This record gives sequence, C-alpha cells and structure tokens, in this order.
Amino acid sequence: MAVSELLILGVDAADFSVLSSDSVSLPTLERLMQEGVSAPLESTTPPITGAAWPAMACGRDPNSIGMFDFRNFSREDCGEYRPSPSAVDPFWSYLSEEGYTAGISGYPIAPLDKPVDGFVLSWPWYLPADEQRLAPAEFFEDTDIEVDDYIRENTEFEVEQVLTDLWDKAEFDERVLNRFDFDVYFTHLDADTIIHIADEDTLDDVYRVYEAIDEIVASILEHCADDCAVMMVSDHGISKVHGKFYMTQFLIDQGLLQRETTAAERVTQTDISQRAIELAKTTLNALGLTRPIQKLLLSDDKIRQQAGLEHGLDFEDIDCENTVVVNSGDWGQLYGTDGDDEVKAVVDYLSRMAAEQGFEVVVDWPETAYEGDQLHPDAPDAIVTIRAQDGILRPKSVVSPGKEDPEDYFETFDTANLNHGEDGVFVLSGPNVKHNTEVEPLHLLDVAPTILNQLVGVVPPDVHGTARTDLYEPGSRPASTPQTGFKDFQQTLIEDRSEHGEMDEVKEKLAELGYFE
Repeated sequence: MAVSELLILGVDAADFSVLSSDSVSLPTLERLMQEGVSAPLESTTPPITGAAWPAMACGRDPNSIGMFDFRNFSREDCGEYRPSPSAVDPFWSYLSEEGYTAGISGYPIAPLDKPVDGFVLSWPWYLPADEQRLAPAEFFEDTDIEVDDYIRENTEFEVEQVLTDLWDKAEFDERVLNRFDFDVYFTHLDADTIIHIADEDTLDDVYRVYEAIDEIVASILEHCADDCAVMMVSDHGISKVHGKFYMTQFLIDQGLLQRETTAAERVTQTDISQRAIELAKTTLNALGLTRPIQKLLLSDDKIRQQAGLEHGLDFEDIDCENTVVVNSGDWGQLYGTDGDDEVKAVVDYLSRMAAEQGFEVVVDWPETAYEGDQLHPDAPDAIVTIRAQDGILRPKSVVSPGKEDPEDYFETFDTANLNHGEDGVFVLSGPNVKHNTEVEPLHLLDVAPTILNQLVGVVPPDVHGTARTDLYEPGSRPASTPQTGFKDFQQTLIEDRSEHGEMDEVKEKLAELGYFE
C-alpha cells in the first residue's frame, strides 16, 4: 500500500534552530530540505495551536472561523467556551470533491462534520473522552486497528512518555498504510510537548524527540510512491521564555478585574495573613519542604485559592458586571468588556512599567492581526507580547496575591524555558519543486491554497492565504496562477453545517463578515 501524490508531515512546534543544530542528527529531514524548498512558516497571532492548525487547514484566519485558542473568551458572560471547528472547510474536503482519497491522521482540532473520501482522526488531547475523534466513525470497523490503542492523551510530561507516544502513533500510521491506499496522507508528529517541559539546559531531550521523528519519517516514506511529493509544516516554532508577567493579578490590583472572593480567601489576603504565609514559605524553603508540601496538599487550585496562594483564575468567579478588562489565556490576549478604551489605557501603562524594568511591550491590534472588515465578537482587543533579551516574558492568567511594587509583577528565570515561537517550518520536495532552494517565508494560511493548487490547480474564493507558485520550477503547472473555484461545493459545505444545528448562527456571522454571498 502506498501514498501516491502527497505526504504531509505535521510536525508540531518544528523550528529551524533545531533542524540546523550540529547537536542533532536528522538525515531524513535534512535530505528533504536539500531535495526541495524550505522557508520559515509564520504562525497565527499569537502562535497558539488551537488557532493555528484550524486556520492552516482552510487557509482562513482565526477571526473568520472564530477560533482564537483552545478556549475563547466571551464578553457576554465573562466566561470561556470551547469553539467549534465546524466553520473550517479543510483542504481534504476540497480534494475529496475532486476525487482524491485522503487519510488525515491526528490533525489537531479537525472538523469531523466535513466530507472526506478516506478518514479524519482528530488529535485528542483537547476533547472530552466520550467525544467523537474519528470520521467516519466506522472507517476501521472491518480491521484490527483500534484507534484508542495508539492515540492517547499525553498526561505524563516526561521525555520517555513523549517518545513512547510518538512511537505508538508511528505504529498506528504503519498499520493504516499497510492496509489502505491514499492519494494524500497527513500525519501529526508531536514535537510540542517536549518544549513545554524542557529548558536551555535540557535541549538534549528536545534533540532525542527530533531524532525519533526523523526515524519515523524515514519509515513512513517507505510507503510513498517514488514520485510522491513530501511537505513538512508546523503550527509554530520555538521561543525562549525568560520569565513571566502576572497580567491577571495586575488587572485585579488596578481594579479592572473584579472577582467574587470567598470569606476564607478574604481572611488570607489581610496583611497579617500575608506576612504569616510569607514566613511559612521561607521556613519551608529553608527546610527543603516546599515542593513536597505543595505536591501533597496544594496541587489543587481550589485549595491554593483558599490558602491565599497563587492559583489559576476561575472564570466563574469573575464579577462580570464590575469588570472592564480580562486577560484570557497565557499569550496576552486582553478583552475589554465594554469597548477597548480601557484596554488601550492598560497597554500604555504596561508599556511604561515594562520599559522601567528593561523590557519592551509589543502590541498586535486586531485590525492588523486579523483579516476581514469586521471583527468576530469574541476577538481580543489587543495581544500583548513582552520582549526580553532574545525571547519573551509570558503573561500569566493566574491569581497571585501580594504584589506591592511594579517590579513584583515581573519574574525572570535563571535558565530560559522553551515555548511557542512565531516562525515554524515549511519544507516541500517532489515533482516540479525547485531543488535545494530557500524561498521567501510563507504564512501558514498559504498552506491549504498551495496544496490545492499543486494537486488540482484550483483554490476556494474566500482563502486569506496565497498559493505559492514560486516554490515550483518555472513552466510547470503548479507555477501557474490557480483558478478560483469550488463555489458550488462551498455552498454545499455551508448547507451541511446548517444541518448540524448550531451552524445556522455561524453561517449568519460569516455572511455578515463578508466571507459568503
């Protein structure tokens, strides 16, 4: 069995800083780069998995599909909700309409209500255990392939578990490709989990994961036809995190975010209680007991909240009526509950504070970060990045009492951690593709139209990305400007969404934003 036309390697968090390192051996990936084209792949703003993969699948930005993170913030009730990917019309549905078979193995946040000639398996870490992960659900019924045996949620953040999960996923792909033929096959390879547990002193763990991925890619290539094209994409890259900024606590102390505190919490927030807590912390640190005590008694956010310690913000505790600015997520997404004036004031004040501490605030405003004449009702009012050295400080959405001076809101690390970066990786090799060439950077919104142009020469009318014809040899068919099409099929996709109930409202919102006639 073989992949005949295009193999897509979705390497989550791939970064050229690792691919080009002398400390890691990646013969297969290096060969792919030498045989084709390579370039940085710009991510969404901010570079979040929950927005990037859905946007990449359809070539439309987060604003148009209403997916800004794994969880969106709603100004209506100051709560968070999990957005549906049903507004995403993925490239594999358009290919299926043109007669291509597709195997989509582990695509993060994949829409499962769209047509596919083949199967779609959505990567499961963000899904409830009882929620559908495979479409069509009966695809593997007459086989001995059990999805749950190979695709598991990674809850143990250790390098050995990351490697085990990678090889289990590779075994799943191996069994699928031994049984079925596909024109196009996508597989997700997780290089992201390791960067959330590594730092500059433990890069060897990152290299081990990449070397495993290189071996896995080599085994998958054995299932590809000789003239099959190979594309590698990532949802984001890697950045250095030099510390954190307590954004939510800053908003609380400025009176901009009001919470419904409990009686026990109010007691622990008195000056006497705070001094007692600090004394207890100092004593436990001196005895080396802080981590064991925290692990034993204080790992639960509710317990930590009652004890007056740092804890995650429970959005159900927000006093929405008296709150004017909220930080949702850990990427500096600021939301004004009644307009953006207060958000702009926060940004100005924060910029001055950061400058005094030697940091720089960079702001992405929605008008320039997103496409379309109108913003989605749940789009953030500002996305704040705090630059530090050659990396960033992460804005934290936690409650952390006891801050008194401006510098208390900034915390730097002795050793830089790793996290998401703005530029991922794009690599393409195969028939008609330029050889051993570095090209201009791509945006991940370019991926879907580039795939559709390469295979069928047609792209949908509403994509925000560009079919990158400069990747191919002059005179070849993919080097020509694609036609605009799929209009009738797109209308069918809209009607299919409407049949799923909630999508009537999505259709109306997208029409208002000008994405459909």
